[in-house]
Amino acid sequence: MVNTTATPILRDLHIFSMTAETQNFSATAETFGMTPAAISKSIKRLEAIYGTKLFDRAGRGLTLTMAGQALRKRSKSVDQLLNVLRTDVNDAKAASSDLVRLGVSMGIVAEVVNPAIAKLISSSPTMQIEVSTHPSERLLEDLRDGVTDMALALAPADISSDLRFDKLGTTQHFVVARRGHPILRRPFTLEDLSRQKWIAAPWDAKWITDHFESNGLPAPTFSVRTNGPSIIFTGVLANSDLLTATDPALLSPRVAAALAMLPAPAPRRNPQYGLFWRKEAVFSPAMKRCRTELTRAFRKR
Repeated sequence: MVNTTATPILRDLHIFSMTAETQNFSATAETFGMTPAAISKSIKRLEAIYGTKLFDRAGRGLTLTMAGQALRKRSKSVDQLLNVLRTDVNDAKAASSDLVRLGVSMGIVAEVVNPAIAKLISSSPTMQIEVSTHPSERLLEDLRDGVTDMALALAPADISSDLRFDKLGTTQHFVVARRGHPILRRPFTLEDLSRQKWIAAPWDAKWITDHFESNGLPAPTFSVRTNGPSIIFTGVLANSDLLTATDPALLSPRVAAALAMLPAPAPRRNPQYGLFWRKEAVFSPAMKRCRTELTRAFRKR
């Protein structure tokens, strides 16, 4: 439910902006947890303030008048300003406490995040850490939106100008299969690999697909797709002829014993990880400690 605790004019502008998107009082009412009549009153207050109609009725829907179109353009700026203010206030609140809101890529949790958090909690008993795990693209979106304070994520090709980051280092991703996989019984070509079935997360599926297509081959079939590291499905890999890509450092000795890394021409890559924060972030003592421990843990892996 949308928060409507702003002053009346800001609340009405926020409601107007949503109504301009939905073009329907009932749809806007559902978003705000209000009645359609209350939404209509909100719009009428704005019309009284500006002395003009903002919407025309079009059947069961609404269309913006010329004045409404002009106000919509400016109301977007108001919404952006409110988002910036909310983010700044959340940053200041976090800076005055021992709370760190941390977003992390799931593939790096076991080797980096777990030991870093253990060290932080043991050395700072009052420290609180809220951890969210998502694909790297989502982590950076949440960071820009002020949902988190820091993000440990794969570095994209183009990094937003409103973010800053420390380069932590690279990891190695290899193609792996179960020991005894038919493709390991003889020398294979990249074309042979393109005919195999794979299990992959979206970020792995992209570079695998790009690799094959850049060599003039069709993308392989991804029989299983997951939004987490594909290696969590080691049971599937060990009992099927699926292939996947992973960082061998993430494998436990038992799992590693059941899998084999495929030699060239199987593709490999070295993705860059970074620790990100917003350009205007206020670094609290807790965030500084978190930054130090995450960096140390990554470089120890």
